Amino acid sequence: MAEIWARKTYLDDLCSSDMFATLALVLVIALSSVTILLLVEEEPNQYDVYAQNQTQAPTNFTKLFSTEEEFQLCVEDSASDLPCVPVINVLYEDPTLLVLQSDYIDIIWKGVAIAQKEGYKIDSMTSYAASGVLTDSPQRINLLVAMTK
Repeated sequence: MAEIWARKTYLDDLCSSDMFATLALVLVIALSSVTILLLVEEEPNQYDVYAQNQTQAPTNFTKLFSTEEEFQLCVEDSASDLPCVPVINVLYEDPTLLVLQSDYIDIIWKGVAIAQKEGYKIDSMTSYAASGVLTDSPQRINLLVAMTK
């Protein structure tokens, strides 16, 4: 009986003491810190530079893929005056539909990621083999991606 009374007294002292208030304060501070950390925006990645929010003018993907170096194939010979060639072709572009084509599978997905940040979603995707008719170029796999808003 004395043991039960001692536990009850200890619990009463704990609940009425300053230690309970301190514990509550620490808990509130910890939860506030976690909430603040979750609300802080993460630093934008490289594709956020291209993808603009909906209140601004939409991205011109034809211009983006024909001017940005990471979406072009350039001859690195200093004596060559050949212009760079886009590796992602925009077959059709309007505010609700975007159709991309490329035989560089890894680079087209970078373009798809940028379009997704603009609100486009992949609607259809097709891959097909293509080869040069007049040359002996090897067969390539092309990817066609249709995206809608």
